[in-house]
Amino acid sequence: MLDPDRQRPRSEDELDRTLSLPGDVRESLRRLRACKLIHRWNDLSIAAHAAVRFNELTHAAADENLTEGDRKERGADRALLDILLALSADGKGPATAQQLYEAFGAKKELAAAPVERIPRCRSLSGVMDWQAWHRDYTDPDSALGRRLAVVQAQIRAMMDHAPSGPIRAIGVCAGQGHDLIGALAGHPRREDVAARLVELDEHNVAVARQGAQTAGLDGIESVVGDASVTDAYHGAVPADLILLCGVFGNISKIDIANTIDHLPQLSAPQATIIWTRHRHPPDLTPFIRAAFDHAGFDELAFVDSPPFRVGANRLRVSPQPFQAGVRLFEFVGYDVLAPDFHATRHFVDTVTP
Repeated sequence: MLDPDRQRPRSEDELDRTLSLPGDVRESLRRLRACKLIHRWNDLSIAAHAAVRFNELTHAAADENLTEGDRKERGADRALLDILLALSADGKGPATAQQLYEAFGAKKELAAAPVERIPRCRSLSGVMDWQAWHRDYTDPDSALGRRLAVVQAQIRAMMDHAPSGPIRAIGVCAGQGHDLIGALAGHPRREDVAARLVELDEHNVAVARQGAQTAGLDGIESVVGDASVTDAYHGAVPADLILLCGVFGNISKIDIANTIDHLPQLSAPQATIIWTRHRHPPDLTPFIRAAFDHAGFDELAFVDSPPFRVGANRLRVSPQPFQAGVRLFEFVGYDVLAPDFHATRHFVDTVTP
């Protein structure tokens, strides 16, 4: 993946500043070079012997012979590799070692044989059970159950203050739709809402459809689709309400900023965005709040719900024209980005808000 302005691979300093990952980014880069997963002269675009080494990195964390220190190193390396491979597959960087070599301005051919490019992947971890994840939403005393109550309260507040008339909403990586469906059940504006909930997991979509039908919410449409691309929202935007709950903890810092920057394309005038993010170090909620302000959103609420925070922001600038085919983010998964964070475990709040 080349820096779009300078057309060169990003330096270690830039990676260290921009990537929010467990462990030491520089040390992970050194280890990934040592096992030949990335070239010595390229941090991002080309990987070698990926099938063998990826299998090792993915499964070694479960090896009983690993020490705790080795286990954490492998988790950090896997998280960095996941990000780098996803970024390198965005279609903007060189596809072969020869093309990358030429991008450096070389005049002779690279002696080594080109290495195959890694295809785009949703999450290299591939082990997260997102259906099981949603079970905790049914427990009001769980961390996810408490967060759900806060999100639903923010949705109801938006409905209470919305002008009379239709209300359009979209849900990004909407799961089983508990937030919107639960908030609308019994609300006096429920008939005004037309919503599209976009989710990749077919089982979760089926649960959301059943939930909407049971609640009598005919205006809620739950679809199977790739929520990371703007195409998924064609015909459902501009939206008055955009739900980004459970998204920012599963994508990189770069993609958080990219997603927020593109929200005006999906927004109606004065649209409300409701989002969540865990507080696991490094706590990115200050960065997210600043990114919303930079993109033209005022903050309406910022609520602590350990181990999460829930934010609500309103568009203060003019909406932008919708553009199809824009990729907002790569879904990596919090199990890769923050392997020590377990949202479904009981949480003791030791952090001062």
